[in-house]
Amino acid sequence: MYNNIYPETSVEQEFRVYGLMFMRMKSIPKIDLEKKYPIKINELELIKEQIDKTYRGKTLISLSFLYLNATTIQFEEKLLFLENLNSQLKTSSEYKRFNLYVEHLKISLKFANDFDKKEIDQSSKLLLQEVISTKDFRLIKICLKLRIKIVSKFTGNIEDGIEIFKIYDSYLRPKQIINIHWVSFFTSFMNTNSGILYGNKNFEDAKLNLRLCKDFINKRHNSNDWSNLIEDWFNAKKQLFKEAKMLDELKKINKQHMAILMENKLEHTAYFTKAKKWELED
Repeated sequence: MYNNIYPETSVEQEFRVYGLMFMRMKSIPKIDLEKKYPIKINELELIKEQIDKTYRGKTLISLSFLYLNATTIQFEEKLLFLENLNSQLKTSSEYKRFNLYVEHLKISLKFANDFDKKEIDQSSKLLLQEVISTKDFRLIKICLKLRIKIVSKFTGNIEDGIEIFKIYDSYLRPKQIINIHWVSFFTSFMNTNSGILYGNKNFEDAKLNLRLCKDFINKRHNSNDWSNLIEDWFNAKKQLFKEAKMLDELKKINKQHMAILMENKLEHTAYFTKAKKWELED
């Protein structure tokens, strides 16, 4: 659809722009996307008009998040956009849950822009406590990831991140059942300062959990596949081996990682540059 030309207000054109926005949420390096599949300003304006006038409920919040990720508007404009979105969602029967997603994105934006540290710390703490009751694994996961990142950066006490992990881990893995949201959370956690310290103090537990993550990934991917989740797993495993001073194992897994990156034509990305640094450290 990308190479076809459709009338500006046609359904086909909407789907074409949906695809371009959705690609920016996936595992494709953004620098490659902007070169090969750019989105024009007028194309985004089409979606913005539909957000303002047409979309409702799940469609409204989903397309709004896609739009916000694809647009280049400034920080203050993004916060205002989210305030307006929240007002639009109030008529939805799922407003309480949708509002929590909006709050997560607002806090994420403030965190990325070094907003008031005390406010971000407190609001992320309250948000995490509130989302637990929803039993929405995806919502719990993203709020848990954000909370640990904020604690690691702002409090200076990485032990706090470990305590948060211990308290909330079971909410994402009830009855020890492995699922995509827990795998995504744990591999991300192991790449934070708190996760690195956790692995150093609890090597066997961390090693077991990463094996469970790998088993889950292997059932859903080919051995040469690459994604952000697979990237997180490789980096988590390397951090674990580095802290344990298992240099032969570290060298071996980094070699596997670089081979997968090359097979997926990612030699000119930041992912490959980072893997290359591991090789030099070896």
